[in-house]
Amino acid sequence: IVFGPQATEQKVSVSIVDDDQYEPDEEFYLDLIDASEKSKISTCAKTCTIEIIDDDTPGALSFEYATYTAVESQQYLTGSVLRKNGADGKISVELICVDETAVSGTNYVGDPLVLEFAHHSTEATFSIPLIDTNQ
Repeated sequence: IVFGPQATEQKVSVSIVDDDQYEPDEEFYLDLIDASEKSKISTCAKTCTIEIIDDDTPGALSFEYATYTAVESQQYLTGSVLRKNGADGKISVELICVDETAVSGTNYVGDPLVLEFAHHSTEATFSIPLIDTNQ
């Protein structure tokens, strides 16, 4: 950057490469260095931080419904996990069953499940095998 005789400020342009993949936010620093040895650079403001906010978000996951209901004689309980507010990149989520009044191995098969979301996919379904104790 070159300052003319009466110039008191200059603008700096930095090109940011826009990609299409999710990644954490990134940052870099911009330093003022006196190349001419004729000017003074403030020691308290000679570095600034540039933060690049990722605009390719993978989205947020949630169950389609807060409660699912199944009849004991059904073979499976089937539900969905939805991906909202973004669908960039391939992601996965693990579902883990936690016993309450129904017990894994007695009332249902509670093996952990992994759901995969392909790039731009917004819904994945899961099935939990049920055990009919009235047979």
